[in-house]
Amino acid sequence: MDRTRQYNAALMDIKANIDQMGAYILEDIKFCCGNIDGFSASDLESIKSVTHLYKKLQQLDMLSIDNTKDLKDILSSCNLVACVKRLERYENGGAQNVQPVQQPHSQGYGDGHSSVPPNIRHADGPIIQPEQADLSEAFDIIVENIGRDWRRLARRLPGRKITETEIEVLTDRHSRDLREQSRGVLLMWKEKNPDLAKKDTLVKVLRQCEMNYIADRVEGWQIR
Repeated sequence: MDRTRQYNAALMDIKANIDQMGAYILEDIKFCCGNIDGFSASDLESIKSVTHLYKKLQQLDMLSIDNTKDLKDILSSCNLVACVKRLERYENGGAQNVQPVQQPHSQGYGDGHSSVPPNIRHADGPIIQPEQADLSEAFDIIVENIGRDWRRLARRLPGRKITETEIEVLTDRHSRDLREQSRGVLLMWKEKNPDLAKKDTLVKVLRQCEMNYIADRVEGWQIR
């Protein structure tokens, strides 16, 4: 694959990954761009998609086939680990010289059987995050039942931690919607820790927080 096709493929993979995670991720990216010279308030308001972001970066000479550093810095500041890894693969020559990227497992979690983490990307195929679909129902149960206690859960989630600043940003952004606050923090944790994002991990942390009713529901118990 020539360099131009590798460049376009990398940008489209990143766009697909961000789109899959939900609109709040784009808002986080725009927030991170707020302090960059050349991004006015009206510019940020006009960015409605990742493609719009790419176009603005290109206008500012901050994104090109030979310059992806600024985009990588923005993705990194938003803790979009898989997207950063994808861009690094492009920078290192795409499929020709790059080994599959692996996220390190944290002790105490994971399946304990495979030495290969689930979110591995070979060559220039799509970014793979196998357990995303499986967590949608678990997230729905937590969002419907956790209420204001989502902050306590957020602070106990394992792996790369949700910071107090991120908790405050989510609270301010969805100041009147507890469900969106809790869903936002779960999606953020999943993006930061794709290898830990499993139902068993959520159940374990819920029980540590003494949220056994929610843990039972997530495990599949029928509560009467």
